[in-house]
Amino acid sequence: MNGAEFWRSISPDAWLTSMGTLIGAFLGAALAGGFAVYVVKKQLQYDSNNKRQEDLAKILKTSVVFLAKHGTYNDFLKKNLERLQASSEKVSQEDIVEFTIFKKDAELDSKELISLPIENMSFESYKKYVVVTKLIQITNVNLFNIVETLKINNEKSGIGKYISTLEKTLVRLEKEYEDLKEVQLEEMAEYKKLKTLTKKKNK
Repeated sequence: MNGAEFWRSISPDAWLTSMGTLIGAFLGAALAGGFAVYVVKKQLQYDSNNKRQEDLAKILKTSVVFLAKHGTYNDFLKKNLERLQASSEKVSQEDIVEFTIFKKDAELDSKELISLPIENMSFESYKKYVVVTKLIQITNVNLFNIVETLKINNEKSGIGKYISTLEKTLVRLEKEYEDLKEVQLEEMAEYKKLKTLTKKKNK
């Protein structure tokens, strides 16, 4: 039997059966492969969400500390500036002593702020951190100048330019504080969303 006779000898039913088997096998493989790809993608997404959630937990832990210390520093600076502004033309010895103590406390607070672990900060938080640390450095320089000037002369006019600089710096510090609160709220919202997604996956 030659090749042509062989192909002619195959009945239509056999052709249909063979084609059906081939198509069924192809579709089955395609569906199985597609489902496998879907499962892998979902697992990768889940793993990615888990990793992001873990990273956000660390970020928020640092962010909460940063925000608290930042706010305390601002309040402390504002309170002592108001004390100096309210003083008479000659700053009293009591006010000088209080401000000297504040300067030392402010230095300790600024060291704690500057020494926060930047590796656990988001990029947005880190940008705020850079600005805040620069403003703190400006504050420390002016606090030092005020204390040193008052040791020589307690005339309020002698420290006017430093007070003015500190007032402007405080305004910027307070703006950075408000911006940082917004960043933290966004990160908190993302964390809660991811936590909900991973909980659903685990059920």
